Amino acid sequence: MLFNFPIEYKGIDLFFRIVEQGKLHNLPETLLKYRLNRMSIGYLKRQEHVKSVRQAIKDTKLRRGIGSDNTLAVDTTELTPINDAYKKWAWWAIKGGNRKTAIKYAVKVLRAASYKKEHIKLLLCAIRGH
Repeated sequence: MLFNFPIEYKGIDLFFRIVEQGKLHNLPETLLKYRLNRMSIGYLKRQEHVKSVRQAIKDTKLRRGIGSDNTLAVDTTELTPINDAYKKWAWWAIKGGNRKTAIKYAVKVLRAASYKKEHIKLLLCAIRGH
């Protein structure tokens, strides 16, 4: 029987199958960096991705005889509001030393939301660079 699973399912399922074969370790160095964008496929198709992960978890548990509970620790089906994403991206840019990007997103936060204390602090930290 041939199933037409989305690529997200195949990647997660492959990872689970590798984990079942032995131990995995994190590497200390960063091997890949990628850009986040609110118009990216990963951001826009978040619900489909979560559905694929849930299916891969369910299949792995069935394969291992663990049971059929198919819950994720956090319900991630809701998209992060864009202003929350801008705040997160601004703080990441600050931590990464990308001052220009941090300022760009901090200004977007201020424009989109009221001038709250935390938003002003974000902009000041972005301008200062830490």
